[in-house]
Amino acid sequence: MEKLKDFEKRLRESTEKSQNLKDYLGIIEFSKTSIETKELGADLIPRYFQFYTSHSNQAFDAYKDIIEAVDVNLTVRVQAIRKLPLFCKDAPELVSKIIDVLVQCLAIDQQEQHEAVHETFMSLFQQDTLSDLINKLPEPRKLDLLEALAEISPHTTTLIASEMLPPIFELLKKYMPARNTVEKSDSRYVECLLYVFHHMAHKVPEATNSLCGYKVVPTQPSDRIGDDFSKLYKESTERLINLEDLIKASVEQLVQEMSDHDKAYLLFDSMSGDDKAILYMKRQDTKTELRTCINILAMTEVLHAEVPSFIGDTNVVKLSWKEATKPLAYTRALLVLLVLQGMCELEDDQVQALVGSSGLKQAQDTLPESRIFLHENPKVPCLFWRIRESTLLKLVTSKSWKKFLGFIRDQLFHLICWAYAASDLVSATRIMRNWEVEYIPLCPWYLCSFCRPEYLGEDENPEKEDDENPEKGHYCYGNDIEDCLLYIKQHGIPREICKKFDCKDWQPPNADDPHMHTTKLKSVRKIESMEEALLLLPHFPIGADLVVFKELWTVGEEIYYGPGTNSRGFRSYHAVIVSSIEIYKGEVVAICKMSNGTKVCDEGYVRVSLATTYMVVGASPKKKEHVRATSKPMHLLSEFIIIDIDENEKEKEREREKETESEEENPEDNQKGNPEHNPKEKSEEMQYPDFGASKFHNSLNEHIMPDSDKSLGNVSGEEIKMVTEGLTSLSKFGEKGPQERMHEPVEIVERGKRPANEAGNDGGTKKARTESSGCAHGI
Repeated sequence: MEKLKDFEKRLRESTEKSQNLKDYLGIIEFSKTSIETKELGADLIPRYFQFYTSHSNQAFDAYKDIIEAVDVNLTVRVQAIRKLPLFCKDAPELVSKIIDVLVQCLAIDQQEQHEAVHETFMSLFQQDTLSDLINKLPEPRKLDLLEALAEISPHTTTLIASEMLPPIFELLKKYMPARNTVEKSDSRYVECLLYVFHHMAHKVPEATNSLCGYKVVPTQPSDRIGDDFSKLYKESTERLINLEDLIKASVEQLVQEMSDHDKAYLLFDSMSGDDKAILYMKRQDTKTELRTCINILAMTEVLHAEVPSFIGDTNVVKLSWKEATKPLAYTRALLVLLVLQGMCELEDDQVQALVGSSGLKQAQDTLPESRIFLHENPKVPCLFWRIRESTLLKLVTSKSWKKFLGFIRDQLFHLICWAYAASDLVSATRIMRNWEVEYIPLCPWYLCSFCRPEYLGEDENPEKEDDENPEKGHYCYGNDIEDCLLYIKQHGIPREICKKFDCKDWQPPNADDPHMHTTKLKSVRKIESMEEALLLLPHFPIGADLVVFKELWTVGEEIYYGPGTNSRGFRSYHAVIVSSIEIYKGEVVAICKMSNGTKVCDEGYVRVSLATTYMVVGASPKKKEHVRATSKPMHLLSEFIIIDIDENEKEKEREREKETESEEENPEDNQKGNPEHNPKEKSEEMQYPDFGASKFHNSLNEHIMPDSDKSLGNVSGEEIKMVTEGLTSLSKFGEKGPQERMHEPVEIVERGKRPANEAGNDGGTKKARTESSGCAHGI
């Protein structure tokens, strides 16, 4: 990064850019080294490209690699796509390569990226007319461009449609020959242009008045509905009729070719391998051409009327080069495996039938090292596979946050794993930023009551009040870590005083903790990419959501891979904290802290496979609201969150002063005062601590909330005496001491309303929440 900045500085300050070729070549080379350099290179390469067009291919290839890199942030990729016309402006010979990049970008199902492609095409058309642009392209690229235009046309805006429709119609006329001419029609070009014309005209139908003579009621007086466009209508109709005659003749010829292919198939078994491949390809090409002709006839038929009906947003026409619709067929063996085991291996064509050609390509781009399995669950069927471990080795780190994350907590049957994960992230970060010297648990009960009070009692998943079993009644709810942390950023969070609590009581006693404002956060950052997030693990503990199958609760010390055979299927998402990335038994795993007690997994921590990858292929009506809709491959961990807090500079300075004083007092033996080297001093220090406010609170917490392996019998008499004195001193602040106040009646607020002492939550609008059935986000 420093090298790139040096190159850029010299280029920026140079008055004779041609003398700085080495700096520009340095930018091209160093842009390839990391995520950060790629993002900076996406800005610098096009900025100075105009001065170094003699190296246009080298610069553009590096820029193309940045756009195609899987680790580049989506925002950076979108901005890079929008800058592509800068290359075409100074090096017109690159237009073919630019079209290639834009077509590839359309293959990825991402709306923001598609919009950037639309804008880039419009920029290209502003530099050249559509006809001129196509003439500059070699024959294969012409078809690529027209197919790309056809694919984006349903998603264009009204403004773009009004600008694009005239040049599209003029180009269409070129391939719709008038009678008594020698103009030749190319059926694939015509299919593309007719498809674009229909979608554009659907958005701005009044524009067809002056183009084709259609009598469409205009929305603007300037559309001149009173003008006589009958000649235009007559010409358009003649071209349509002539085109239809040519296409119908082509259909007859193609049907005959299909018949010839079918006859040749009778000799298929006796053919050589090459002959079989040639025959198969010819037959497939003939079928595609037939689909093209059928589409053209369907689109021309509705254009004969004076007030035509454009196909618009309907799915009447499916473009011929797209995968043909076919029944999803399983062999009997696959069906038997699905019934007996709940999962089976799939061939590529079966995967494509489920997720489409773009979905199959995205799965293949992850570099699977295993076959793709279908986990057939009636509620949420998913595809699963494993990617190569070698691609994950760069994520392994020696850093572990376990000592910062404290002991394993237990949320019992409350559906608030998000609150436990968020509060533990804050606790760990406070140690990291020198606000605490040890782990101090913060209060999930408070977060449950105040983060989203409008959700209390509204979640469908918690078991409701039961007269025979009152403990089943729950008013807690599912939420996500990000929403919770945004609340803490604004309001803070008190320390925990009760490990067990009744979520039907909406007023925790520590809701007005006077020190709560000190726990507010500096920043909350959500990261979409697993790789980008886990590369930050050496610097921050990371919150995440873990997709839950029943195997999570039975995996023990082994690795959690997701569903196995006879699994009961997808449950929900469980909030966890990623502590470290390690290699366990030759596999890269994330060590994640959960909030379900020490009897779950490996004493409360779970080893999550990073190689397991999945795609959701459907959801039942009851489950679809709780499954995150995504068409791209996902890992078991997702929705990554990091936070930060301002550094406690005073505490850092105080620690440095103590270290300096200690060294000056004992220059010959710095170890003399170290309790680790002097057991007696260590014992005395533990027996007579500095009992300030913070340490008193810690000691008080220890006895109100003893760990599961502690008992009051292990507490020394001196410690009990100090706690008693502390309670006595606290009682001076009011008429009643804390022990008396614990039994005061709690004010009841109306269900659904915010507790009276809450000033308001500006954390955002109500978000879609994850389902919290069973163990996920619950147990």
